[in-house]
Amino acid sequence: MKTVKNIFILIVWLLLGFKLFIPAQPLLCKVYSHFVNFPTLKDAVVYEGTVSVEGEEKCRRGSCSPPTYYVADSSGKHEIYWGLPGDRYTRFPKNAIQGATGKFWFHPIFGTLQEKFTIHKNEFNNADTWEGQSFFFHGIKEARDLFEEHFDYKKHMLMAIPFFIFLIFFYNAMKKLFLTTKSTSEG
Repeated sequence: MKTVKNIFILIVWLLLGFKLFIPAQPLLCKVYSHFVNFPTLKDAVVYEGTVSVEGEEKCRRGSCSPPTYYVADSSGKHEIYWGLPGDRYTRFPKNAIQGATGKFWFHPIFGTLQEKFTIHKNEFNNADTWEGQSFFFHGIKEARDLFEEHFDYKKHMLMAIPFFIFLIFFYNAMKKLFLTTKSTSEG
């Protein structure tokens, strides 16, 4: 019975830890990037297809879903994003990129590394001036430079402090739960 109680307590702790982990993700990814090189285009998955944007650009937190970008190809619909997990940013307005066709080089941690697409006129824009033009908005060099230069350590460190405090308490709690249980059952 004590083991079941301990497992339940562990699950509650892990749920709390996951909630605190989400704001700490950008800092942990940045630290991770110091140990591995920024990905190359060979490390990226290439999605080639039509862009669809779901959600609204101008909405208050919780009132509607923020924009989510997808590339639809013959194998299905793939979500793409710019920025690190927990620190995504909107690269293109919905009315400009909705319905565009092109290629996106995507990495699951570092986001979209490079894109090349053609804008088409749709219900959201009046793309007469851009219709059929091919855009190479940013390449991998610009993505790497943005990642290196524009990371706000102070902001993300403050957001990650609760997670690091949690890790200390989690370690102590698990040590008490499982090591004291083990030593009392042996004695």
